[in-house]
Amino acid sequence: MSIRVRLNILFAIFLVTSFAVGLISLIAVRKYAGALRTMATFYQRAQRAEDLLALVYKQQQIEARERPPSYGGQDLRKEVLARLDQLLEGASEQEQTDISRVKGRYMAWAELGGEPQEAAVWRSARAEALVKLETSVDALRRLYLNMGERTVVDWGMTGFYAELIVGLAFLLILAEVMAASFMLRRWVIKPLTVMSQAAARIGSGDLDYRVGLAGRDEVAHLAGQFDEMAGKLKQHQARLLEAKELATLGAISSSVAHGMRNPLAGIRASAQVLAARFADDSQVRDQLWEIISEVDRLSSRISRLVYLARQSHLELAIVPASEVASAAQQEARSHLQSCQVALETDDQTDGAVISVDKDKLAQTLAELLSNAAHHSRPGGRVLLTSRLERDAGRVCFSVRDWGPGIDPKAREQVFDLFYSTRPEGTGMGLACAKRIVEMHGGTIELESGVGVGTTVTVRIPAEGRQIGVS
Repeated sequence: MSIRVRLNILFAIFLVTSFAVGLISLIAVRKYAGALRTMATFYQRAQRAEDLLALVYKQQQIEARERPPSYGGQDLRKEVLARLDQLLEGASEQEQTDISRVKGRYMAWAELGGEPQEAAVWRSARAEALVKLETSVDALRRLYLNMGERTVVDWGMTGFYAELIVGLAFLLILAEVMAASFMLRRWVIKPLTVMSQAAARIGSGDLDYRVGLAGRDEVAHLAGQFDEMAGKLKQHQARLLEAKELATLGAISSSVAHGMRNPLAGIRASAQVLAARFADDSQVRDQLWEIISEVDRLSSRISRLVYLARQSHLELAIVPASEVASAAQQEARSHLQSCQVALETDDQTDGAVISVDKDKLAQTLAELLSNAAHHSRPGGRVLLTSRLERDAGRVCFSVRDWGPGIDPKAREQVFDLFYSTRPEGTGMGLACAKRIVEMHGGTIELESGVGVGTTVTVRIPAEGRQIGVS
């Protein structure tokens, strides 16, 4: 999953969570505020109920002073009734019942305000009506206070839950921020730090260092390209060093070859003359022919050295891959016979053709066969396999021996110029082979294990029209 998709998912989760938390917090706060308003309303209604008694007492005082009393306190009566009507607005069923009871008892008390025929009876009835009114008003007030107390409890619980929800929301958002910070550090900052360190290492000359970030996101892809760039940079550096070495070698080898070939030719000619003169003396004759053989070997080394240093060109031609393998077999046959090693072949090229310099590539394969024969025991065998790798669009030649193998340290140097695992080796065979294969746009690889033998594999691009690739 790419970093962009991960960040989008993380942002969506953060957005949805924040919206849900905000909505829940808003609902909790609104419920808290509603409970607070309800509580205030009930306490305000309780206070209004007490104010009603104050008005009634005031009306009683006014009517006691007025004569006749039936006409006194009319304004206060209207105000009391108006306040009772206000309490009825938005009241519950129980509140309406209590308020109606208060209103009825108030009207009964107020109707007793006329001139009585018997003052004692009138005062007693008026006092009894006032007591009933006081009882009803007190009941109404206690109703409001009880409802207010219940609201206080609900308000407290609502406040607790509101504070809890807001606290949890804060912790959740804090956790999301920390998770986002951790993920950004893991997905972006840490890989970029690793790549920065890798750039510093590679910049200091350590071209074998690799970032090695696994994954399928953009940073891992960039790290892979970075590692690939480092590998190609190492290859280019190796080629530049090789070109520099070959240029130096070319200047030296040309001078050495010019100064040594003529003396070697004279030594060889003289040895041949002496060998003919002492044909009857086998001991002298054998020594002279050994001199001739060494001169030929030295001349061959000089020629190979000059060839390696010279910027030669390829004479390309489209030929069947099987013909190249056959030419290599013919060229190496005598050497394999002298080493008493049998050659086995396996052709799986299916008629594939390659665009190559047939002679140079056949010489390269013959050199590999000769090396394999040198590392094989007498009576052993060497296998030359030719096969078409159709999916990769190339032809593969592999030379396999069952000799002692090569240790890991030596495997890293086998293609270096003048390096050889044999005392009598020149160290130029595999270097020449590598150069010729790379000139053809191919690759050469060596696999070996101590005690299990060695396999050298050469891969050359095949002609696309013959293998069905474009």
